[in-house]
Amino acid sequence: AYKLIMSESRPPIKIYTLEEIEEVASSSTFAVSLVDAIQSGFAAFSRGEFNAGVIQTLGAPPMAPFVADCPNYAAQTCVKSGYITGSEYYVIKVASGGNPHENSGLVQLYSQRTGKLAVLLLDDGLLTEIRTAAA
Repeated sequence: AYKLIMSESRPPIKIYTLEEIEEVASSSTFAVSLVDAIQSGFAAFSRGEFNAGVIQTLGAPPMAPFVADCPNYAAQTCVKSGYITGSEYYVIKVASGGNPHENSGLVQLYSQRTGKLAVLLLDDGLLTEIRTAAA
């Protein structure tokens, strides 16, 4: 079950917690579905249908580090975005972490048609780790 943020002027925002995401990710069919989705993404990229925004990296060169005593700009946050032409949603992912900090983050899905936030995945960086391992 997910939480909903309701408003009279817009559809509800679905919010999924880390626990809910972990439950789905541990299901017997998740790995196959993930590989299929990544394969579809690479195919869309090959057809020129994938659109990616410029990656924003905060806390890393040429910007100042977040923490002055953190060596080699280890603690940083990346903001990545993209969409497949004609898809229902576009995505913005915020991922932070780096040695000595654990990964963290979330994924936001917005409607391509309205630009309204539709889904928040409070995954704490789990989906980034899983996707990286699967690709």
